[in-house]
Parts: sequence; structure tokens; C-alpha cells
Amino acid sequence: MIVTRTWRFDERGSLHLEERIEGHNQIQFESRLCLGDGHWDGIDWDTGAGTGGMRCRLDSGEGVIHMRLACFPGAALRLEPCDFLVEYGQAARGRVAVLTASARLPLSWSVAWEFGESV
Repeated sequence: MIVTRTWRFDERGSLHLEERIEGHNQIQFESRLCLGDGHWDGIDWDTGAGTGGMRCRLDSGEGVIHMRLACFPGAALRLEPCDFLVEYGQAARGRVAVLTASARLPLSWSVAWEFGESV
């Protein structure tokens, strides 16, 4: 099994994460993405399509981040509480997005974060 992750910014300043898992077997897929202590809400998820997203309002009130996920059909999304490190030795409570599915390799999924008022 080979896992490849690619991070990039596009010309509009959106941040993208793409993950590809190579192989030939049926697997129980699970991937976790820490959301920290942001104010993520507006979850819109279609398990049949394996796509959706959510938004986070910035503490300053001056912007919003839209997160768009593109997985594969049948993938489920749930949010769970988690602990994360704000800085070295400083733990805080937050939430983690968990993608799960029974899937056949190879597979890929991606997430994009769009920043600003107009997204």
C-alpha cells in the first residue's frame, strides 16, 4: 500500500489537500482531520456521493472559511471531540472530522479550504 498526500495553494489562494492510496484490496477506510477549536457549522454531507462541506466563522467576525470535501461514494462524515496542541505543551479541546467507508483500493479523496467573505 502506498499513500501520497499533496498540499497546494491555487491561484485564488485556496488551500488543497489531496490523498491517494494505492493498492488492490478491500479496506475499512478512516481518515481524521483535526478542526481545532474553530466554530465549524453548516455541515452539508451526501453519503451517497461522498461529498459535502462546512464553514467556520472567524473569531474576529471579519471572515469565513469554507471547507469542501470530495471523497468517494458511500463515505460517511462525522465530527467527534478531540484534544489538540495549540502550542508546545498547551492542550485544548476541539473537534475532528472523521471520514469512514468500506472501500476498494485504489482510492482518493480531497479537501479544499476557501478563505474570505465572498466564498
